[in-house]
Amino acid sequence: MRPSLAVAACLAALAGAMSVHADRIVRPLNDGWQLFRADVSRFDEATNWTPVTLPHTWNATDAETGSGWYAGIGWYQKDLGTMDDAAGRRVVLRFEGAGSVAEVFVNGTRVGEHRGSYGAFAFDVTDSIAVGKPNVVRVKVDNRARPDVLPVNDYLFTIFGGLYRPASLILQDPVHITACDHASSGVVLEQRSLDGAHGRIDVTARLRNAGPRTSNVELRVNVLDAQGAVVASEARSIALPPGPVQAHALSVDVPAPHRWHGRRDPYLYRFALELRAGGTLLDTVTERWGFRTYEFDARRGFILNGEPYPLHGVCRHQERQGKGNALSEADHAADMELVREIGATTVRFAHYQQSDTMYRLCDELGILAWAEIPFVNTVTGEEAANAREQLVDLIRQARNHPSIFVWGLHNEVYGKKETDVAPALTRELHDLAKREDPWRPTIATTGAGDPVQTVTYIADLQGVNRYFGWYSGKDPAKLEEWIVRMNRERPDNRISLSEYGAEGNVAQQADAIPDPFPDPVKGQFYPEIVQTRLHEVQWAILERHPEIWGTYVWNLCDFTVPLWNRGGVPGRNMKGLVTYDRAIKKDAFHWYRVNWSTAPAVHVADLRIPRHAGKAFDLPVYANRPDVEVRIDGTLLPALERGVNDRHFWARGVALAKGTHRVEARLPLPDGEPAVAFAGEIVVGD
Repeated sequence: MRPSLAVAACLAALAGAMSVHADRIVRPLNDGWQLFRADVSRFDEATNWTPVTLPHTWNATDAETGSGWYAGIGWYQKDLGTMDDAAGRRVVLRFEGAGSVAEVFVNGTRVGEHRGSYGAFAFDVTDSIAVGKPNVVRVKVDNRARPDVLPVNDYLFTIFGGLYRPASLILQDPVHITACDHASSGVVLEQRSLDGAHGRIDVTARLRNAGPRTSNVELRVNVLDAQGAVVASEARSIALPPGPVQAHALSVDVPAPHRWHGRRDPYLYRFALELRAGGTLLDTVTERWGFRTYEFDARRGFILNGEPYPLHGVCRHQERQGKGNALSEADHAADMELVREIGATTVRFAHYQQSDTMYRLCDELGILAWAEIPFVNTVTGEEAANAREQLVDLIRQARNHPSIFVWGLHNEVYGKKETDVAPALTRELHDLAKREDPWRPTIATTGAGDPVQTVTYIADLQGVNRYFGWYSGKDPAKLEEWIVRMNRERPDNRISLSEYGAEGNVAQQADAIPDPFPDPVKGQFYPEIVQTRLHEVQWAILERHPEIWGTYVWNLCDFTVPLWNRGGVPGRNMKGLVTYDRAIKKDAFHWYRVNWSTAPAVHVADLRIPRHAGKAFDLPVYANRPDVEVRIDGTLLPALERGVNDRHFWARGVALAKGTHRVEARLPLPDGEPAVAFAGEIVVGD
């Protein structure tokens, strides 16, 4: 799948943002690695190293089997060369992600450890580098589930092993903006005020002087608009003593700020920081920001810049067939193209911190992003320290993205008493999030049908996962009863539908909902029609209830769950709107595309279902204009019947002879514009 021009432009902007400056050298470290997929005590005994390129996971294919995937230790090593350009500079190794516990060694010296698959980590390795001599970096990675590292098991998704995101080497002046503050940029942007005349941003830079004496420096921020013109600038002089990192702040006032307004107008400014001493440029960091205000109303839903802005979208896992979670920039862009195409206004990045590329693309495309940590499924009582660490990683690394509007604290962990592990830890995480970022709300997510437990209401907002028509009975219309009850019993709570959906295997087809209904936990027959009909019914309900401030289909694409064996495909969750290999967009994908798209759109569903000669059937048609026309083999079908909403229609009583029949649908457009068209085939057997 090729990314759209919009996504491709975003990637080009990212590439430009990573260019090398005279003050700071950023060198990719993705080529020339070797892997030994086992533990080793003496490296001279490890002879069968495998050449690999980052991103890399050793579970690219075995996690798809449903059993027998490798969870254990692997060693990566790379020759860094003689590092001649490191003389007089600080040297930082940065890894964007490793699954899930990583220990880093430089020339045999252990320089640090990071626990958790999903955040970036960075270590200052200056004292371990030998300039002018050979240098070797080795990373020990372990993806075994353990009770003190989130996630504590593989029950909901795979813990992939390896250095599955890019790595880089950073060379800095001894006086610099730190790259080692939880691997963040070292810069914090806080929107303090916003009106039509002014937008005030507090800019904080975390500075370090690793030299022998105080350095007199100037910290400057230039604010550039979308055309590259400087629209505001502020500077301050600092006497920076040698020693640990210090935070220094200044405020900048942007006149007549152009607001970031979601998909309609995702306008971004660039905040370019410069650190100079005596006119010499020491370091630079550039961050982007979009001015916006938002709130959550228990009646009107999500409000962006003072206007109701419906949040409807999908959840996303970071993996795909044949690659596991070792995704390229193009892979991430392709998934964001799916999010853009379907017409989503929001995406829930479940259930963990995802690639910074995804957050940046959300900034560019105007997609509101829900970011969270992998405190999921169960509690052990040993995960608290790591949960706090991963939350700080997430917030410090991602907080400057204007698209991120909420911090997720947990998903489906439970406790009735205040002192139970889940409530106590969730309260700690909420307080920690508020210290790190007072401006964004927190959210806690439950799978309980009656969200009455204390743990659900510790966060600012509530997410509820409801699977009516799948796990919670076979009637998808029960969703409306639940919404009405929530409105009655909890009228002042700000609730989102954080997950909903059903399995759909495109290789399994039926012309009606099976009777008996599929077992959602043990069943082996999950025909696509179950998923399709559920989403048709449930979106028609949800669009009538703006008080549910956000709705999230589970999931954008199919993904692996190594302990599952359901729906005829071991190790697979098939609730995705797109298949694991991204080859097929299921009918439910097109249902949402037609409903959410602002451009004319049409689709004819159920074409994968085998039909029988002479047996009449009803054909669902999705169109966001009422004058849709449908033809089979060139013959116009009679007037269509309205279905569950004004974008759903039925062609009733279609009967065809044996053979392959061409189906066409079109939306005539005014003013001589070419019609929007759809074409497909129906195969009819005996």
